[in-house]
Amino acid sequence: MVEKHEARGGASSPATAPPREVTATALGPWPGEDPVEAARIIRGELGSPHLPFLAELPDRGVGSDALGRTASLLAELAVDVQPYGWRLVDRPGKDFRRAASALATDINVLADVAGAEENPAAEIKVQLVGPLSLAAGLHLHNGERALLDYGARRDLADSLAAGVGGYLSRVAAAVPGARLVVQMDESEIAAVLAGTIPTSSGYRTLRAVPASEARESWRLVLDAL
Repeated sequence: MVEKHEARGGASSPATAPPREVTATALGPWPGEDPVEAARIIRGELGSPHLPFLAELPDRGVGSDALGRTASLLAELAVDVQPYGWRLVDRPGKDFRRAASALATDINVLADVAGAEENPAAEIKVQLVGPLSLAAGLHLHNGERALLDYGARRDLADSLAAGVGGYLSRVAAAVPGARLVVQMDESEIAAVLAGTIPTSSGYRTLRAVPASEARESWRLVLDAL
């Protein structure tokens, strides 16, 4: 899927209005398993005035999906994979390390590909799963979704806010001088606010999260960004 952003000039009469410039980008997921090929295609097709992005390659397996990648950024929290999905655990395991390693590889590849360009793009976009969708996708020790527990939701927002700075610093070092654009995805937010996220058993749904709490979580992460 491609997003198109239309930039308009300032106030002016129709006769003197500047030409409108359309820029294109994409949401983040990319087919295949080769980060070098993905980076070269994206940066080749989305050069100025478009917006290249750091691809997510979920076909590589555990840890390369959007949820696993974002979970690998959490500060002082760790995750692993169970049959029902990603779970918060006491200490990092192989799944957490695999997700972190895949992201490090992607950033290193970005540095190599961008460094070889004669005219690097002026911007780069990265994607994060937002704190409420993250809580809906991660599970507690008992197998229930972290979204169930207010303390867990707050801890995840705090942890994500603490971890994003280091991530952006690494991306910035890979593409010196490029402006960073962050896309925060809350794919589950409508269900979170409506109280329609199912429990792990599927027999009932989790209580709706108040909109005020959602705004507080977003502000926490956005301020860190």
